[in-house]
Amino acid sequence: VALPLHRVGAENDISYGMYVYAFPVQQLLAITIGRDLPLWLYVLTSIAATVPLAWASWLLVERPAMKLRARVKPPRTTVRTLEAAGQG
Repeated sequence: VALPLHRVGAENDISYGMYVYAFPVQQLLAITIGRDLPLWLYVLTSIAATVPLAWASWLLVERPAMKLRARVKPPRTTVRTLEAAGQG
């Protein structure tokens, strides 16, 4: 079965930002107001607080880095250069 989700994240991928920021946001919420919230509200609040951080990370860090990566080619590493460096 193929799901029609091939376009999800095709242009704006905030998944890495969600991965990076979810834990600190959840910990901050747990320390501050987590004890007073039901679990379902805690989960929704942590998602709502993480998405803007992940979006900002995508816009300000990840997307510009991906554009730079497309312009800069890494140097080719050959056996000869590794041997010359004493790693081969």
